[in-house]
Amino acid sequence: MKKPKRQIRLLIASNAGGSGKTTLAVHLAYEVGAKGYKTTLVELDSNSSFRVFLGLKPPCDEDSIASVLRKTFKGSYPVNPIWQDYLSTVTAIPISYSPVPAAS
Repeated sequence: MKKPKRQIRLLIASNAGGSGKTTLAVHLAYEVGAKGYKTTLVELDSNSSFRVFLGLKPPCDEDSIASVLRKTFKGSYPVNPIWQDYLSTVTAIPISYSPVPAAS
């Protein structure tokens, strides 16, 4: 398989919960990474689905997508290696989300 010379961005989205978005994204990232391509998962789900799926600890804002979305962002992406024992090509940028308890 010839490696592309450009970046490819792929969005997996659906309005429905439980439709397999996280499962597909995580498995796809692993398979693409296993073929030698650098792959980064970016979490935008406020439920932190892939962070939970991958067993990652909740990040502080500086180590999450929150730092990328700030006006002061300088271009240093907070990528976190995943599956280090198996692959060196897959990283993740998790979401930092602290749900606010519902008012009673």
